[in-house]
Amino acid sequence: MRRLAIGALLLAAMVAAPRVASAQAKKGDREVLIQGQEFSTVGSGSNINFGQGIFNIGVFISDLTEVGGGPSIQISGGGGSGVTTTVGFNGFGRRYFMISNPKVQPYVAAEIFEQDFSNASTSLFINGVGGIKDYLSQKTALDISGAYGFNTNNSSTGLVQFKVGVTFLF
Repeated sequence: MRRLAIGALLLAAMVAAPRVASAQAKKGDREVLIQGQEFSTVGSGSNINFGQGIFNIGVFISDLTEVGGGPSIQISGGGGSGVTTTVGFNGFGRRYFMISNPKVQPYVAAEIFEQDFSNASTSLFINGVGGIKDYLSQKTALDISGAYGFNTNNSSTGLVQFKVGVTFLF
């Protein structure tokens, strides 16, 4: 819990810090996004911890529209099953909202997310995403997003995600 509080304070300080950077993405630019998330399930005497890393490459097809995707690696442990690692994939389309010379740029996105290739029939999700990019420099931004998705195999199973990452334009 203490790690989470320290992380939240550092994140708040980074977002609140004054900067002169603004969004610089233009049609044809490419972006590398490295994201991570950590979450836990608790209950029934079974605690399971999950960590997930996502590596995406995106291409701006216009100044305000980006498409891309890439692999994800999930590491889970606890619940008596030991530590397991699974590999998945996601693809996305993002639409940014232009603000005059923005330092923080909001976006909405649609994402298809295959959580685990070894169990593909039950781990494919379609997500709606909302997020912001907080530009630290002209080519680097902090990316914070939340997502809710539904399982394509079982509509009563949902997926809630909160991701934090960093992006680099080139």
